Amino acid sequence: MTPLFARSRPWWLVLLLPVVATSVLYLAWDFQGLYNQDAHSYLRLANELTAWWKGGGPPGQAYWPLGFPAAGAILSFLIGNTLLGLRLVTVFSWIMAVLAFRRILLDIGADRARAGLYTALTIGTSPFLLRHGVVVMSDVPAIGLALWSLRHGLRSKDLRDTLIGIAFAATAVMVRLPMLVWVAPVLMFSCLRAFQRATVGQRVLLTAMLVTGAVVVRWVVAGALAHPLGLQLLPGNLFRSAFDTVDGQHRFLVPNALYVLKPLWHPGFLLLAPLLWPFLRRGDLRSKLALLSFATAGGYLLFLGMLPDQNDRLCLPALPCVALVLWAAFDRVMFRYGGRRIWRMAVPLVVAVQLVLFARAIAPFVQQDRTQRELAEWVKGAGATTVYTFGVDQALRSYGFSGSTIDLWQNEVEHFKPSALVLFNPDANAEQWKGRTPMQNWQRALVQGADTVGTRPDGWVLLRVR
Repeated sequence: MTPLFARSRPWWLVLLLPVVATSVLYLAWDFQGLYNQDAHSYLRLANELTAWWKGGGPPGQAYWPLGFPAAGAILSFLIGNTLLGLRLVTVFSWIMAVLAFRRILLDIGADRARAGLYTALTIGTSPFLLRHGVVVMSDVPAIGLALWSLRHGLRSKDLRDTLIGIAFAATAVMVRLPMLVWVAPVLMFSCLRAFQRATVGQRVLLTAMLVTGAVVVRWVVAGALAHPLGLQLLPGNLFRSAFDTVDGQHRFLVPNALYVLKPLWHPGFLLLAPLLWPFLRRGDLRSKLALLSFATAGGYLLFLGMLPDQNDRLCLPALPCVALVLWAAFDRVMFRYGGRRIWRMAVPLVVAVQLVLFARAIAPFVQQDRTQRELAEWVKGAGATTVYTFGVDQALRSYGFSGSTIDLWQNEVEHFKPSALVLFNPDANAEQWKGRTPMQNWQRALVQGADTVGTRPDGWVLLRVR
């Protein structure tokens, strides 16, 4: 064992990163992980589930599976705080993902210290993955569950591994629906292998488990299947960079087929990836680990490329698979150069650079949350029972506005209520929503007549309807 590996044994220190980052962000900037409409919607759903289980009405309609808010609601019964429950679910899931990644490497016979080092240098300090380990979103919980499904599916020593893998896979899909594409390759591999070895009784049990999992998943994600964007999965989107959807008009720099390759080279995902790709050999791709990881990442990214959107967050589940494919290259590099002094210096440098990139990646989230807090205080100070707004209606509720909020995106407003407030950012929304309901509603408010309560430097305008 080289001195580098001997010095890198406490890989588990990376498990403290989301806890430390969460604490620092909260104490320094009062950031509680709520940065966009989805995060606030998860908090709302978790609160509604908690109220429902206590005897209230059922939760409202949502385009997201309820696995993540349900986990946060369950944990809130123990700690008494729904938001904290959701944040703990995300942090624990990040830790679970890191542990699963290392366990997969150990299962194939990797050196323990070397596997720990690689885990720490890749997904353990990946800027984008850590960023989503400290916010209220379902991505990291889904990744953690899916990686444990991959671990048991790869191992498949007996039927128990296959059944556990199915259970983890089904739970991952109940947390985030696109994970169905992610888990498909390993489920096919594990189930086919189990059927070949199983007795008649075991085959019946396995079939029952698959059917039960499919039924439960279908029931839990029924609302998510109605999402408008989900109906626009087209192969032609791979070659397009401009889209006109229910989410407005988007123009990107490159077509989707190139964009979805970001997890293979972008430092926000894997800083070491560009260094390791030249050391990968054709024979490395013949291993069971590399084949399944490549199939998982490839199938998932192909699926993303056919969606009319580009989002770094959606690419995150491919990150661990890309890192697993590159494991053989890292092992080769360390075998050849791991004992040299320059590589001993490189380890803390890689960690430091990725932590700096994490700080840069999380900064816009913190600023967006701060803006939403200020908008909520602005609206509450203006005094109104009804607010028409766009993009922040969920945040207004989270931050204490008790009146009625009407989303300018959902429906055309023919007549605005007198004395109601209209909160909108016409400059930021002019291009994306040109000719769409939000901009049209804003113009109707101006035509009907409204007085300007105030204007912020970032473009937000608050009106009071006459």
